[in-house]
Amino acid sequence: MERIKRILVVDDEPEAVNSLLRHLWREGFETDSAFDGLEARSKLVEASLRGAPFNLLILDVLMPRMNGIELFKWVKEYYPLTSAIFISAFGDTDAIRANIRCGFDDFGQKPFTPRKMMQLIESIQEVRTTLRNEPCYS
Repeated sequence: MERIKRILVVDDEPEAVNSLLRHLWREGFETDSAFDGLEARSKLVEASLRGAPFNLLILDVLMPRMNGIELFKWVKEYYPLTSAIFISAFGDTDAIRANIRCGFDDFGQKPFTPRKMMQLIESIQEVRTTLRNEPCYS
């Protein structure tokens, strides 16, 4: 499976988005952002049509219009090889983890350090490399 190069950050908090984008850019990733799930869906489709799909989503759980879990379910239906890291300031990780259906997805509790985010990305990359092109099953 392809290495993680392109990351879409989806969060309704502009400060959180900008902080993540700066850090990911410094680490050499190509990035873009969306402030809710509907905007993210549009960006995912556009990127795919351009032949430059996102490899990883970093998505907030609670957002207006379409939350992270709803977006994640849509992504797994249409882009099953796209990995996702859920992020949330709330502590209900059991409900979040219950909605994570693929072994290469993870969760980060806000606030997190740039180092912790890189550990999550590296962990997902390891699993993506191991899985090769196996599809994600529900």
